[in-house]
Amino acid sequence: MRIAALDDDPLQLEFFTHALTAMGHACRTYTTGAALLKDLRRETFDLLIVDWQLPDIEGPEIITWVRQQLDTELPILFVTHRQSESDIVQGLGCGADDFMVKPVRLAEFKARVGALLRRAYPLTAQSVLDFGPYRFLTAINGTQNALSTEAVDEAVHLMQEARQVFCLGQGGSMLLANDICARFASLSTKFRTAGDSHLQLLTASLMNEADVVLFVSYSGATRDMMETLRTAKAAGAKIILLTHYEDSPGALLADVVLLCGAQESPLDSGSIPIKVAVLYVAEVLVLRYILDDKPGSTEAQERTTEALAVKML
Repeated sequence: MRIAALDDDPLQLEFFTHALTAMGHACRTYTTGAALLKDLRRETFDLLIVDWQLPDIEGPEIITWVRQQLDTELPILFVTHRQSESDIVQGLGCGADDFMVKPVRLAEFKARVGALLRRAYPLTAQSVLDFGPYRFLTAINGTQNALSTEAVDEAVHLMQEARQVFCLGQGGSMLLANDICARFASLSTKFRTAGDSHLQLLTASLMNEADVVLFVSYSGATRDMMETLRTAKAAGAKIILLTHYEDSPGALLADVVLLCGAQESPLDSGSIPIKVAVLYVAEVLVLRYILDDKPGSTEAQERTTEALAVKML
C-alpha cells in the first residue's frame, strides 16, 4: 500500500518510514501541508498519517480538505502531541479515522495502521491493480462513492427527453467523449459529437432548449470548455458535466454534475485511472438509459447488432 506521512519532525518521519517499510508498505513523507496537498491533486494514496501542528496548515484543515475534495473513504490517522478530550473529539470530528498521541509506540502504531487498511480495503491484494502512483481500485471505488444515484437519474432523464445529446470534451477528454458517444450510438441516433474546440463552440451556438450537452472534463476548469458551456447555456441547452471537482467553474454552470473519484492531477490528461473512472460513469449512464426504455433500447440493440454482424468473417 502507498502511505503518505505528514509531520514537521524529521525524526518522526524516519520512524514512520522504517515502521511502514517493515510492514511492506511504501511511505512518502512531507514536512508541510502545502506539499502534501499538491501531491494529493495528482497522486493516489491508500492511507494518510497527519500531524496537528505544522508550519503552514494545521492538520484538521488538511483532513477537512481531503474529505471535501477527494475520496471520502481514504483512511486517515492523526498522530499528534495533543491529547485532551476536546482535541481527540475535534480530530475525529473533522474526518480522521483514528487518533494516536505521541510518543508513538511501534507495536501499537503498526496495529492501528493494519486495522485501518483492513477496514478500508477488504479485498485481497491479488484483486488490486497497483502500478506506482496509480491504483485502479481507488479509481473505481472512489467513483462509486462519489457518484450520486439522483444525479444519474436526472442526467438520464434529460438525455431521454432531449432532441439531441452532444458528447463533448477537449484534449484527452475528447477521446473519452467520442467513446461515450459511440457507446450510446447503438441505442439512438440522437447522440452526436463535434470535433475540436472551435467546432464545439460553433455547434453550441446552434443549440436550443431541446438539446443536451454531456461534457467530459476532469478539472471542470478549462477556458475553451467554459466558452463552449456558456454558449450552449445561453442557447437554452441543458448541461451534464462529468468531472472530479464539484465546485469547479464548469460545475457551477451545469444542470447535473456527475463525479468521478480518480485522484489525479487536473493537468494529467493521459492518466489511465481517470479514463477508467470516466468510462465507469459512462457505462452507468448507458445501463440506466436502457432501463428507462427497455423495449426501445432492446430493439435498437438488435438492429445495430444485425447491421454489424455482416462485417464479421
